Amino acid sequence: GGHTQDLKDAGKLKDEICQVLLGKEEKDLAYSGACKAGLWPLFHSMADRSFFDEQHWKAYRKVNEKYAEATLEAAKSLLAKQPDCVPVIWIHDYHLMEVPNIVRRRAAEDKLTVKIGYFMHIPFPPWDMVKIHPWKDIFLQGVLGSDLVAFQCEDYLLNFIDCCERGLGTRVDRKLGIVEHDAGGRNVKLRSLPIGVPFEKFCKHAENLPKSSLVQDGVSTVLCIDSMDFTKGLSYRFTAYEKFLEKYHTHRGCVVLVQVCLPSRSGQENTLLEALNTQVNSINTKYGTDSWKPVQMVNGPLSLEEMVALYRDVDVALITPLRDGMNLFAKEFVSCRI
Repeated sequence: GGHTQDLKDAGKLKDEICQVLLGKEEKDLAYSGACKAGLWPLFHSMADRSFFDEQHWKAYRKVNEKYAEATLEAAKSLLAKQPDCVPVIWIHDYHLMEVPNIVRRRAAEDKLTVKIGYFMHIPFPPWDMVKIHPWKDIFLQGVLGSDLVAFQCEDYLLNFIDCCERGLGTRVDRKLGIVEHDAGGRNVKLRSLPIGVPFEKFCKHAENLPKSSLVQDGVSTVLCIDSMDFTKGLSYRFTAYEKFLEKYHTHRGCVVLVQVCLPSRSGQENTLLEALNTQVNSINTKYGTDSWKPVQMVNGPLSLEEMVALYRDVDVALITPLRDGMNLFAKEFVSCRI
């Protein structure tokens, strides 16, 4: 969410965490390159922003190999302590799409029995987008190394099934959510399993906190919370809000849009924030008065207490990404108001 995370208990898990160390070049090529410059815009159906490079992809595959090796070592370590158990491996997100297939192959070579789950946090796009990627077969086959593949919603699940059928020629069952893999020798289950928020935690906090300092008396407050990323469509939102003020004069002086700006890992955060500040200054100059500014920009993340009070006290949450995996701000907002 838009609040800082409490990590005071993280140290208790230090003996259970295995770090996978990457060099600067690997981070630059695999993460900033293959992931953020190539897959991220493509998976948000913005193919015109995608950039594909063979060196980026080689680094992506090398990083996936590293994570797979570390995962297998962890599984072997567990089996050494508990020989009768079947390790359950849960792989997350588009950065590691080849890991399931590598783990399955190496585990079979070592005669290890494992169960592999994979969760895609971001959107999975339709075939018309996926077919653009030069190495689509590799990441589709990679994900299908899992026993269970989960997505944020049914649409993304159906897109993945369609890509497997049209891109790989696999047999699929849309009704049951199954894709046949390994020449029909194995069925991969697909499910829509959207992530949620700790409802009780937000609800309890909302009961006792004082009023948010960002909510003014006598005006309606519209809350927007976004990471500084092009997928959020922030300039379009501000343009729409400006049109609203232009068309509906009676709301001038009566409504404030509070935009909480969260850090982004897109690499374009500063450029986007600069453009948004220019747009906001233009709106505030055009319509604002000495006692009222139509838009209030807030640099986040905020503390959990600040965020909960804000969710509870505003009048409207305006959440309008162009494309998103699962936007948890809406769920957090509702949790604080029941």
